[in-house]
Amino acid sequence: MRLSDSLPPPYSWIARLFGWGVGLAIAIGFSFSLANGQLQRNALSCMGEAEGVSDSDNPTITHAQRMAACIDKRSVFPATLLFRDTRHLLEALPSAPCEYVGTWRAARTESVYRVVLRDDGRFEARALVDERGDGMPISGAWGVVEGRMVWLYDEGRVWPPDVNRIHPATGQLFLLDEQNGSQTSYLRTEAPTEGRCAL
Repeated sequence: MRLSDSLPPPYSWIARLFGWGVGLAIAIGFSFSLANGQLQRNALSCMGEAEGVSDSDNPTITHAQRMAACIDKRSVFPATLLFRDTRHLLEALPSAPCEYVGTWRAARTESVYRVVLRDDGRFEARALVDERGDGMPISGAWGVVEGRMVWLYDEGRVWPPDVNRIHPATGQLFLLDEQNGSQTSYLRTEAPTEGRCAL
């Protein structure tokens, strides 16, 4: 058989299907790459539009929800498909289940933090230089949606939201899967003494 000869019928169909499959995979990959770029451009252009005075109890959540609505409005398919999960998570906030409200010692390989998760969906964290927690404070909003912890920061990395899979609370402990593949363990040090989650 020479290279110029046609393949017999079953092999020619297999070769065509394989060629179409490879071409389709490349086209889908390319379109989703373009969609990701569109989402990033839309996020940049929506930053200023989402700013503004908020009379809500949690302006960080309100800002993130405005950002999501703006990005979604400016996006077209398939970017809207890629963005659907982020939009859904933000629309579900505030969501502060009582089993996570309180003061926690958050430890990962390179650092330890004292994290206060409040029942209004706000948080404050400080790196523990010693037991007093002398590090600079980090604040923002938090929530739990469908087994994932959503963090929104007041300063620094405002967008995109930091989303981590939760290994559920077992009374005094829960684990978060970080974006870099590591885990952070949260050990409760104080239960809430006031508000809707007080024991």
